[in-house]
Amino acid sequence: MRFALLGVVMAGLVLAAGCIGTRSDVSGWVTMTKSSGQAVDGVVKSTKTGSAEAKGVIIVAFGDSSLDAACKAGGITKIHYVDYETFNVLGLYGTVKTTVYGE
Repeated sequence: MRFALLGVVMAGLVLAAGCIGTRSDVSGWVTMTKSSGQAVDGVVKSTKTGSAEAKGVIIVAFGDSSLDAACKAGGITKIHYVDYETFNVLGLYGTVKTTVYGE
């Protein structure tokens, strides 16, 4: 009986750990969110685009979805605005993508 209870607790922790790593404000079986147009500087033009993505599988996460990584990918030094996209399935698989627009 103890081993069964321990197994249930461990499974719950594994599933919960997968949910922690995303920027999702909505929970459910499958979550897809997108926030767009978070303006940083209204004077800067959107002549370049850069994206960066991070993924997670169960309790392992890899990648870099930071603003810095997205700026480096697009050769951007001045940010105009930022988009974020998240995708999550039961906390088992998820992605976070950051897209930066600027010059």
